[in-house]
Amino acid sequence: MKLIYCIPKYIKCTYHILNSVKGNIGVQILTPRNKKIKDFCLFLPGRWQNSLMWAYENPKKDFRIFLSSSNYAVITLDYITHFHRDDALQTKILENYGIENFISDISTVLIFLKTQNIYTGILMGFSFGAALSLLAQSNNNIRAWTKRLVLFDGGIKDPYMKGIFNLEHNLKLNGTKLIENPSYNKYFRSISTLSKSNLFQDTQMQDKDFKTLLINGDRWWPNKTIIELQAIADYKFHSTLGFDRALKTICCPIICFYPVSSLEIEEAHRLPYSLSFTKSKNISYKKLKGFNHMEVLYSNSSRKEVFIPLLRWLNKVDL
Repeated sequence: MKLIYCIPKYIKCTYHILNSVKGNIGVQILTPRNKKIKDFCLFLPGRWQNSLMWAYENPKKDFRIFLSSSNYAVITLDYITHFHRDDALQTKILENYGIENFISDISTVLIFLKTQNIYTGILMGFSFGAALSLLAQSNNNIRAWTKRLVLFDGGIKDPYMKGIFNLEHNLKLNGTKLIENPSYNKYFRSISTLSKSNLFQDTQMQDKDFKTLLINGDRWWPNKTIIELQAIADYKFHSTLGFDRALKTICCPIICFYPVSSLEIEEAHRLPYSLSFTKSKNISYKKLKGFNHMEVLYSNSSRKEVFIPLLRWLNKVDL
C-alpha cells in the first residue's frame, strides 16, 4: 500500500521547521483557501504522534481536515522526536528531554506564530498533548495566548493519588531512557500484516487509515516525560516539578472528551478530575461510552460524537 496523504484542494498546507533550544521542531499549518479564518487552533499530538495525515478515502476522518473545512486554521506541532537521528548527541538530548523542554518548544512555536500575525488561539491536545496543554499553562506567554482549551483524553491527576511516588529515585533507577513505538516492531512495519496484531482491536486494525496512523508515528519517546507525569499524577501539587500549580490559574473555557466503559458504574477518569483543580467556570464534559483511547480521535463514531460537538462548541462566540 502506497502511503499518500490526502489534503483537499480547498485547504492550503504549509510546513515550517523551527530551531528550538535543543533541536528542530516542526509546524504544519492547515488553512481554508479563499475563506475567512474563524480562529486558530494549535494541536499538540500524543506520544509518538506527529503532523502526518492519515485519512485516505475520506480526509475529514482526520479532525484537523474537518475543522479546516469549517474555516478554522489548524496548526500541528511536530515534537523534537519527529526529527530524531540515531547518533550519540541526538540520542543523549532526547533521553534527557522532559516536560520543561516540551513547554519551551511550544513557546518557540508561539514566537513563530507572532511573525504570522497569530497572537492568540485555541490550544488543543490529545493524550500526552492534552496533559501538556494543561501543564503548559505554567508559562505566562502560553497562558496569555490560550483563549480556550480542547482536551482529548489526557489528564494529569490520578483520582487515587497516594503521594508516595519518588521522582528522583525513579529517574535514577529506570534504565530505559527511550521508549520505542510499538508500531516499529518488525511485524508492524508491513501494512499487510498489521491486521494480525493483537495489540489493537481487530475492528480498528482492518482499517487502512488506522494502520497508516500507527506506522506514521515517530520511533522514539523520552521516558523521562512519562516518569515526570507519574510523579505529577500522584500528588495534589508536585513540590519540585511545579508545572501542575498552573491548574489553579486556568480560567478559560474548556471542552474535554474522554472514554468511559459501558459498565453501569463508571470508573474515575483523570481528565475531569484534573479539571476540578482549575478555576474555569465554563467546562463542557463529553463522555464517550464504549470508546477506547485511540477511538476518541479515530473511529467511525468520532465525527458524530467528537468532531461535530467540538465544532458547535468552537462556533459559540459567547464563551
